[in-house]
Amino acid sequence: MLDTGDALATWQVSDDPASLTAQAPENSARAKRLADHRRAYLDYEGPVSGNRGQVKRHDRGTYEMIEHRPGLLVVRLAGAVLRGTYHLVACGGPDGPWELRRVVP
Repeated sequence: MLDTGDALATWQVSDDPASLTAQAPENSARAKRLADHRRAYLDYEGPVSGNRGQVKRHDRGTYEMIEHRPGLLVVRLAGAVLRGTYHLVACGGPDGPWELRRVVP
C-alpha cells in the first residue's frame, strides 16, 4: 500500500516482498493491482470482511515517488525491511498483471 494522501494505492504481492532484497536484479514478485483502500488500513491487520482474505503488513516506512505513469511506478522505499528503488510494472497494460522489481544499483 502506498499512501497517496486521499487513499492507499494497493497491490497484492504473491511472495514476501522482503525476499527481493537478497535476490538477483532479474527476479521479481508477481503483484495484482487492487482497488484503492481507505487510509484506515494503514494501521490494520486481520481478516477482510466477507471472508475475502487477510491484511498483513510486511513493512512500514516512507516512500518517494520517482516516476508515475500508466503501467509504471518507480518508488524509493525507506522502510524497516524494504529499502531502495523498486519498480511496479504492469506487464499486460495498466490493468496488469503487475510485477514488483527491485532495482539493484
